[in-house]
Amino acid sequence: MLDHESLDLLRDVMEDEFESLIELYITDSDARFPQMRAELAAGNSDALRNIVHSFKGASSNICAPALTKQAQKIEHKARDGQLDGINSDIDALEVSYQQIRAELLTLL
Repeated sequence: MLDHESLDLLRDVMEDEFESLIELYITDSDARFPQMRAELAAGNSDALRNIVHSFKGASSNICAPALTKQAQKIEHKARDGQLDGINSDIDALEVSYQQIRAELLTLL
């Protein structure tokens, strides 16, 4: 699920800061899923869209294109106010994220 070629280039560019980037991504992303669910429960599609948009960008930055695509779908639904069924999309996104998270931890 990670683009390893791009991730290797990122590691080369970032050198000693690479591990910090990965740790920050994980810490930040772990907090986003409860935030997504809280905004969904509140019916706040704009706040949900913003959280998912940030997660999407961060996932792109750490070379996780499949995660980025999943987040984009949720972002579009939230932008359009289509909150019905989005909980299952968030669940699927979190499952994918957990796989990426585990893979990233092996790089530290």
